[in-house]
Amino acid sequence: MGVVRVVVAVLLLGVLLHSDGQGTSSRDGRHRTRAASLSQSVTSFGDSLYRQLTSGNLDNLIFSPFSVFVALAMTLLGADGVTKRELMTVLSVGPQQGVHHTLHNTIASFQTGLDPETNLTLRVANAVYYDQFRITVLPGFSQNIERLYGGALKPFEEQNPEAAINSWVAEVTDGMIQNFLRPGYIAASGSLLMLLNAVFFEGLWASQFPPEFTHDSDFTTATGTVVQVPRMYNSDAYIRLKNIEALNAQVVELPYKGDRFSLFLVLPNTWDGLMNLERRLNGQMITNIMNDMPGTVRAELSLPKFRLKTREKLKEHLQAIGLRSAFSNTANFRRLSSSRVKINTVIHEAVIEVNESGSRAAAVTAAGPVNITGPSHRVVVNKPFVFILRDKISGLNIFMGRVADPSQQSP
Repeated sequence: MGVVRVVVAVLLLGVLLHSDGQGTSSRDGRHRTRAASLSQSVTSFGDSLYRQLTSGNLDNLIFSPFSVFVALAMTLLGADGVTKRELMTVLSVGPQQGVHHTLHNTIASFQTGLDPETNLTLRVANAVYYDQFRITVLPGFSQNIERLYGGALKPFEEQNPEAAINSWVAEVTDGMIQNFLRPGYIAASGSLLMLLNAVFFEGLWASQFPPEFTHDSDFTTATGTVVQVPRMYNSDAYIRLKNIEALNAQVVELPYKGDRFSLFLVLPNTWDGLMNLERRLNGQMITNIMNDMPGTVRAELSLPKFRLKTREKLKEHLQAIGLRSAFSNTANFRRLSSSRVKINTVIHEAVIEVNESGSRAAAVTAAGPVNITGPSHRVVVNKPFVFILRDKISGLNIFMGRVADPSQQSP
């Protein structure tokens, strides 16, 4: 079955921490407030990281702000002092936000709140692997990681420890990410502990593209080169559409079945408008736009098929946005271990596939009020754009990226 697929794995190599003692939310109003705060925190963090990942280049990009956020939130459990303050600042979370319990409740809702009739899958999993002979992990850290994030600690295998980790990543991501760590990586990097978060999404469009209408067509890349790419076509798509004058762009919302998840496309009005759009687009604007989309309309829609893959070491990007202590010899993870430890590196890998049936990432289908007449809008995606895959119930941006040249297909 063809679908749009998005997968991600995040790996933190180093050492992490113990609970910060935040209590669970007992009132619905308090829970909603914390959920809204979490949404804004993830959006703000994602915007900062997106700017770092796209700075000085015109490359294609796919990453999961939510996955990186969760991985760093797990490290926050064990941080203290300056390290803890920097993590909280970078993640845009406050001391009373209850971020760990809110994340726990949100991830639980992903597992139980999805409608099986939509054929939607959203899988979020965490794991912690460690060298039991070289580091003692404090009981508080172990208990809280398992209680709040479901990530039981597992000792490294004595022979080829990378194999078990690679197997876990492949299983969670439905085989989309293979051989995440090369043989010998753990010994070469001197890693004592590895913390992983992986996300897998698969969903069908509310309005699918008939495969027989897909044909090669012009796409003007971010460098101005015109390339031929397979472009899908739907003469009667149900979408949401909004012009944003401040960005000189339009936003197109493509809902997945169930309408809980949507893929938002931010399309510049000119082929060379991507960088100007990215300079102006910020976290608050993203939230305001996606929370205030108009009703569903019928439209002719033409969209390129694409498959993107990104693998990045995030250490320098995270340092640039303020996370410095965690990577230094002054790192304070005393709630993780009595040993002096620091984060060694952060590896992030993500894949997205978009085709006629849907996507792998996160999805749901929706339909608000629709026009009874024939399509009155025409949307042709033939130039670079930004995309965001969003859970509209929690307000979380699960995946984010840019398509600068869809002819550059990833293997």
